[in-house]
Amino acid sequence: MTTSCLDLTLPSSSTCKDDFVAQWRCHRRTKSAGSNASRDLSLYTSMGLYTHHGIFAPKEERTLEKNVEVSFNCKYDLIKIAEKTDRATLHLRDQQDDYDLRECGILSCRPHFLQRYASIRIFVFLSCVLVTVQQALSSGYFNSVITTIEKRFDIPSRVSGAIASTFEIGNLLTIIFVSYLGSHRHIPVWIGKGILVMGIGSLVFCIPYFLEQQFKTVKVGNLTHPFDENTCQLPTATVQSSQPAGHFINPPSHENDPTACNEGRSSNALYIFIFMVAQILIGSGGTPIFTLGTTYIDDHVKKESSSMYIGCMYSMVAFGLVCGFLLGGYLLSYHEDYILFNTVPKNLYPGHPKWIGAWWVGFVICGFLLLLVSIPYFAFPKVLLREKQRLRWEEKGEYYSTRRLKSESNTLERQNAQETVTYAEGNNAGHSSREKAKEYGRDIKDIPASIWRLLSNPVYVVTCLGSCMELSIVNGFLVFLPKYLETQFSIGKSQASIFTGGIAIPGACVGIFMGGYLLKRFQLKPKGAIQFVLFFNIVCMGLYTLLYFLGCDNIRMAGATLPYFNNTINPEFEPFQVNLTADCNMGCRCSPNDIEPVCGSNGITYFSPCHAGCKAEVDHKLNSYSNCACILANTTRSHDVLAFPLATSGPCPSVCHVIIPFMILLFVMTLVVSITHMPLLMITLRSVDEEERAFALGMQFVIFRLFGYIPSPIMFGNVIDSTCILWKAHCGRPGGFCLMYNIEHFRLKYIGVCSGLKVASGLLFFLDWMLISWKHKKDIEQPPTLTVGEIVSSIVSLDRLSANGWGDPSADHTKDPPEDFLPLEMAEEDTFGPPRTLRRHVKRGSNMSEGGIVR
Repeated sequence: MTTSCLDLTLPSSSTCKDDFVAQWRCHRRTKSAGSNASRDLSLYTSMGLYTHHGIFAPKEERTLEKNVEVSFNCKYDLIKIAEKTDRATLHLRDQQDDYDLRECGILSCRPHFLQRYASIRIFVFLSCVLVTVQQALSSGYFNSVITTIEKRFDIPSRVSGAIASTFEIGNLLTIIFVSYLGSHRHIPVWIGKGILVMGIGSLVFCIPYFLEQQFKTVKVGNLTHPFDENTCQLPTATVQSSQPAGHFINPPSHENDPTACNEGRSSNALYIFIFMVAQILIGSGGTPIFTLGTTYIDDHVKKESSSMYIGCMYSMVAFGLVCGFLLGGYLLSYHEDYILFNTVPKNLYPGHPKWIGAWWVGFVICGFLLLLVSIPYFAFPKVLLREKQRLRWEEKGEYYSTRRLKSESNTLERQNAQETVTYAEGNNAGHSSREKAKEYGRDIKDIPASIWRLLSNPVYVVTCLGSCMELSIVNGFLVFLPKYLETQFSIGKSQASIFTGGIAIPGACVGIFMGGYLLKRFQLKPKGAIQFVLFFNIVCMGLYTLLYFLGCDNIRMAGATLPYFNNTINPEFEPFQVNLTADCNMGCRCSPNDIEPVCGSNGITYFSPCHAGCKAEVDHKLNSYSNCACILANTTRSHDVLAFPLATSGPCPSVCHVIIPFMILLFVMTLVVSITHMPLLMITLRSVDEEERAFALGMQFVIFRLFGYIPSPIMFGNVIDSTCILWKAHCGRPGGFCLMYNIEHFRLKYIGVCSGLKVASGLLFFLDWMLISWKHKKDIEQPPTLTVGEIVSSIVSLDRLSANGWGDPSADHTKDPPEDFLPLEMAEEDTFGPPRTLRRHVKRGSNMSEGGIVR
């Protein structure tokens, strides 16, 4: 320990030194006490012992006049001591104050080593991690496994679309409650509670896996029919059997057996309900981070740095989407039972139609990650005191520096000033506008009036509706894009997820950044921004036309797209009127639900080895079958086929190599669609008054979900289901998962819905352009008139300017301009509606007309 004076540099004057020694003593401090800044905050500031810039109070009041001159001549920082205090007492107070300033911790547990993490930068970093995991879970991973969930639980696309929409419903139910009440509460704790809800919802998503297991052995009477056997099983007639002869000619499959139907099966309604509850929990828990998290960041950083920190957090949205799709693609390459039981059913591989990937593992991973990320948020204080104090000191320094620069700039401007000045409306109008902005949003009773004011704004409403059409395309198209790639190009689920996350999502990221750059580069006003949007809308319509031609044809499948030869049951076969029964597979007891396409040596694809009439499996590894009656019946030329008809697993290869051009075009299209995001946001903000912008964005959030995010997956799901030609059946009733699509109709309807929504958005944006142009033209042709009160106030403002020498280049302007003075370069405000300030150049001595318009 050493004894020293804090920043003590005594002047050479003996008088000053004597006065100092007589009135002041140095304070004992330790090197282990920390930096000067920490001492200032802990001991000196709290006890009032520290004084800055040589301003200090003498010990005795009678020596005040004597030491006044000394206090201004001696330039050093001193420690003021009113009475002698024991050193141990000072250290006890120091420790107590240091503990009180420990912000980071949970309840009374506030370790000293944690205090360095009580920083807004750490909060932003945690928020970036949170947004990444949340988007990976809710958007990327869910969309990558949705088709696997459909197959696993016999769910049609319209129901899976409804499950996807419940995420937005949960978000919508809590947005108003959280944004209204949470802003005045402990924001980090609210975010932490939301993360816990999301984590629980993610784990709830896994419950259906543990409630039911797939690939069970189904017993029908005395016949055991395991799922891994799908060959023609001809029954043998026995004397004991009481069944009629027709039963052995065409016996029912085990799915339609009355015994199996009477035994019943677990309904998928329970699983659908669990999925929806989980989605609502995930959606409601994700609300605080985007509503309250941005507010917390904005309150603890400088205004000019706020956009950078918030932008870092929002940029993780796209990164999370990519991570989610890639995680789904990786996990779907493993069987769902492999993770826990280390088993894979016989003869199944990732590309097999019966393959069920490990869809549930990603929800477990994301759930535990969310629970882990939530812990630091409970340790953050309601207000970061050190950050606030640092921010206040920085703002003070910038204020004085800016004021000095502004004074110098004003001097130069006054020297070059001319007789023309720009002035604002009168004092009364200016004050009323400011008061109106202050009162906006104070009372909850004003919400209906505020909503009506926004809905009566045609530019705002049309812009929101046009954006809804765009978001409907993005959301619906993205949810079912992996399914489209699987069915259209016959690729696996894992590969489809990787293509979606690695190509489509990066195109959207590039488009958003390009839109913001072009908006800033060309300084687009609302009229130019809507023209920008219209141009890229037309380009996107042309690209949609190309998508119609980038697809594959339906596979040549017997009984579906082609007839069975020598079919005596239904000789007048119509394509896509599925009838998988023929003379060659009569009596094989083929299941209509066990789709396992095989390619016959005649070049025709069959629904399964059983439907091809194959009675034996030649090679388990290659999954090749022999003695196939339907292939023998359909072929008359090849002697090899006649002698030894074979079938191999998988559909017959088709000449279709357009997936690479499709993915390139998809990248360009997502870029073009996303490039209009920032211009549309700018139009929305400029279409309302400044005090309405926050509420306008909140209303837009609600409109987007009501008319965009929620209905679009359901609409796309119904359209996809309409292209199904063979449904999975139970007890003779179709329903559940679609086994076969007409992929040509799938492509036409899927792209057609997107094209229709794009045309609707184009018409709305064209109407938006007309409204903006009309409003812009109206503001130019019809300048605002001045009332008598505004004219008098304007004259008073000019008199005040003249009295201070403003407008006279030779005058020495020693005073700041009045509050209602508006510099010329600030007069051009980019907004819609009647201007709140008059933007006219008035020459001194100008005349006024009788109508009250300043000429």
